Amino acid sequence: MRLPFLKRNREPLPDGTPAAAIHRNRGDLRIWWLYIALAITSLIEVYSAASAEVYRSTFILVPLLKQGAILALGIFVAWLIVRYVTPRHIVIATIPIIVLAFILSWAPVVLPWFGLEELAKPKNNAARWITIPGLPDYQVSEMTKIGIVFLGAYLLPKGNVNRDLKHRYITLWVVSALMIFPILKENGSTGVMLFATVFVMSFFQLGFRSKYILRTALIACAALVFIIGIFALLPAEAQQSVFPRGSTWINRFKSSNPADDATLTAARIDSLKYAVTDKNAQQQYSKMAIARGILPQGSGNSKMRDMLPVAHADFIYPIIVEELGIFGLLWIPFLYLFLFFRVSTLAIKTKNAFFSMIMLGLIFVYTLQAMVNITISTGVFGDFVTGQSLPLIGKGGSSILTMGVSFGIILVITRFMQDQRDINRRQAQAALAGESEAPTPEAQPVQEAETTRVPEDDTPCCPPPQISTGTQSA
Repeated sequence: MRLPFLKRNREPLPDGTPAAAIHRNRGDLRIWWLYIALAITSLIEVYSAASAEVYRSTFILVPLLKQGAILALGIFVAWLIVRYVTPRHIVIATIPIIVLAFILSWAPVVLPWFGLEELAKPKNNAARWITIPGLPDYQVSEMTKIGIVFLGAYLLPKGNVNRDLKHRYITLWVVSALMIFPILKENGSTGVMLFATVFVMSFFQLGFRSKYILRTALIACAALVFIIGIFALLPAEAQQSVFPRGSTWINRFKSSNPADDATLTAARIDSLKYAVTDKNAQQQYSKMAIARGILPQGSGNSKMRDMLPVAHADFIYPIIVEELGIFGLLWIPFLYLFLFFRVSTLAIKTKNAFFSMIMLGLIFVYTLQAMVNITISTGVFGDFVTGQSLPLIGKGGSSILTMGVSFGIILVITRFMQDQRDINRRQAQAALAGESEAPTPEAQPVQEAETTRVPEDDTPCCPPPQISTGTQSA
């Protein structure tokens, strides 16, 4: 029995084509296969990296079944959206999505004001989740990613000739700042990525020559320098009371390399070069895992997974490299970059600017998150560490389910493009068939000549000649 709100639109198309002949499309198959490939990689590697959970479980397959259930639910959500949602539904849901994202971004901050601390318990000294009884914890920044993309697609016009462009652009940045601020306060890297997403969407629509883009970049840099300067001038107690996460940010930027300590001798620096401390444990164990990947250990044979903190989430990429070697080193970036290239190519081909912005914004924010995780976990930025997980591969229920929604939206738009292509092909075939059935100008006189030879009363067109006889002539 189908629910009323999931009833599919079976009305015929404007050209008379039955809806059943068009709705067989399920979106771009390459995107589907890339999505499934990421899910399969996550299922294998998360189970391999979650050795601590396996040891604590009464049944060794419990972590595998939990991760498989979350991935299957995410794929089901994407399939459900592709099957029953239309582009018109996406347009109608734009404002509700933006409002929901705004509410959720402020929920961990506002709920304690009303005595609902149980619904917004901080974890790791950060208020990023909301807890609903009977349901898993949800990280609000995941929904904010979708809300920011829809906000940019809704406000940014096509081109820079609109008279209200200035008001739209200011509204975009003001609302985005209000939505991102509570997330930036608790998770700085996610807030920076969301601001970068808004900036890239603005750049794509308005172009680099737009004066608004240059002014925004200058204002952002000046504001960042001002905030960091003011925070650095505050006493330590004031810093902790005003911005509890500020000290964490500063410590992440501080180098843990002994060579930077002027009080140590050369011999002491050499002895501490490869030492593992509480401050650099993640970076050191990550480098060890990558070094062991020179000779692939095989899936399930990682040794660093037992020592690397959060190996199944934030630092799952070094475990993949350790187990799969050069193949894993290249396989993961290839999946994300090829997915970005495929979605971007389809977004550029989309004639609707609103849908094009949604596709570009969603795929950009997840690809950016993946590249940040890969570069941080491999030590490209030195000792800097951030809490970004590998999208769809690292363990995380709210991230996987929200990505299922995002992929479903992208696939709905690609299905709409396939439907339009099918309609255009059917119309072209009908036009060619009509031209072939129409009579040619050269054949028209021949038909007229043939019809004039036989009248409708079956009488000959010419009377037979009369034979004259002699008696008659006489």
